[in-house]
Amino acid sequence: MSIFPLSSIAQDAYAWWDVSHMVVAQIAKDQIDLKTLTKAENLLEYFKDGFPASSTFITSSCFPDDITSIGLSGFKVWHGVLTPYSIDGYLSEKEIGCIEALIGDNNLHSAIRQSIKTLKNPNASRWEKCFLLRFLLHTVADIHQPLHCVQLYSPQFPKGDLAGHKFLISGMPYRNLHLLWDSAFGIGSEKMPRPLSDDDVTRIEHLARFITEKWPSANLPEKDNMNILDWSEESYKLAVEVAYSNIQLGEMPSEQYLEAGKEVAIRQIALAGYRLAILLEEIFKDD
Repeated sequence: MSIFPLSSIAQDAYAWWDVSHMVVAQIAKDQIDLKTLTKAENLLEYFKDGFPASSTFITSSCFPDDITSIGLSGFKVWHGVLTPYSIDGYLSEKEIGCIEALIGDNNLHSAIRQSIKTLKNPNASRWEKCFLLRFLLHTVADIHQPLHCVQLYSPQFPKGDLAGHKFLISGMPYRNLHLLWDSAFGIGSEKMPRPLSDDDVTRIEHLARFITEKWPSANLPEKDNMNILDWSEESYKLAVEVAYSNIQLGEMPSEQYLEAGKEVAIRQIALAGYRLAILLEEIFKDD
């Protein structure tokens, strides 16, 4: 079923796990030209000594989760945009409006927009650009993870299911729906210590190649849609139609559910990589 065997990772996750983030970055790296890559790498080197585990173009994509894991949690809101999904009209229109207003000012959209704005600002410092380039590499991947763009409200979850963290499942190495999706259904669950070994660098490259061969850019014409609001809406729809579909609270996901989810995860990782490449080319074209 999975490219890599499902692992028993039990940690809470803030986003796609490391491997998926690095694969998105690898796909983007394979798409951009050498001039763009060189400019990006020159910026990222500014934090190289302070953060050796996220010192390369590929591993820098893990930096926002790294700083969260060591206690710098102020940026956690930048990892999601929790659009309410109300089952069978559980929430009123007024309640939905209030929730949307609360999440509307500081979220995943804000992270991507601020990153782009800073990277394009000729007066921004190298420190600012290095910091926010790392967030851009990370959050473009996050916005393509369906459960980073939704929160379920129902009689079972009157205050929301925390983007699937409260939606418990059984019979899996992952205790809830969010962790299952963050693992990319086993694709991104392999533990790779960073800095990466040469073998792990090769594994990331091979996995990126596998995904892009399965989903070449020509088969994803929507990659050219660079509207960030559309990206999160796409993920929201996938959450409703796939992530929360054909599964009940506390049950083991069916074989059909796992296969459908894995296909969505692979496609979304490819799409995120292609869109990240387009963004980077546009940001650095006149730099």
